[in-house]
Amino acid sequence: MHARLARVFLLALCLAAIAGALSGCASTDPENESVRPWNTPKQWENGLPGGMMQGR
Repeated sequence: MHARLARVFLLALCLAAIAGALSGCASTDPENESVRPWNTPKQWENGLPGGMMQGR
């Protein structure tokens, strides 16, 4: 009896995981354009600091 209950529980858990994976992060917006892309560097991330190359 316990084996059948465990099998039913495991099947329900697997079906719930599959349903969650298929429905998660879905969007109806075909063009998801933001004002600033995530991979664009910030202004302070470009180049070397000012005092690093002085004296050479």
